[in-house]
Amino acid sequence: MHNSIDAGPFAALARQFAAWCHTPHNGKPTGQITREALEQLAAVYAAGLQLPTVDFHVAPDPPARTADQTSKLTKNLSALPFQFYWDVLEPLSLAHHQELGSGDLQDDFLDICNDLERGLWLFDNGHAMAAIFHWRQMFFHWGQHAVDAMRVLHMFRHG
Repeated sequence: MHNSIDAGPFAALARQFAAWCHTPHNGKPTGQITREALEQLAAVYAAGLQLPTVDFHVAPDPPARTADQTSKLTKNLSALPFQFYWDVLEPLSLAHHQELGSGDLQDDFLDICNDLERGLWLFDNGHAMAAIFHWRQMFFHWGQHAVDAMRVLHMFRHG
């Protein structure tokens, strides 16, 4: 039954997100890049909510991103309207004094892109079920980065 699961729609959105991250954005107006970033985040997050639960599948480890690839990606993402923001570390705690931390918007995008691209490598190399398993297992990680980034970009755009 799992073999009938079509990972193609999620893979297409993951690929679109990664392509956006790998595109130079310098020179774009702040409003445009903010809107595009929110659209990319919202689309891939919504699709991530629909990922099916699949059993673990043995597959090779995807290659790590090179330092040069990371540098180029970071340069592209430096066009985001800001880098650092404040974050409440335990938002579900209703304690009187909340501990604050800082977030990094570039890091949010880098981590999301990395998690999605590792799954894309599996998908592109014939391991579709392992790709779905990876995306689903890592959703807690990349999904949290997506939610954090959407929240602060939304506040930046509309606040």
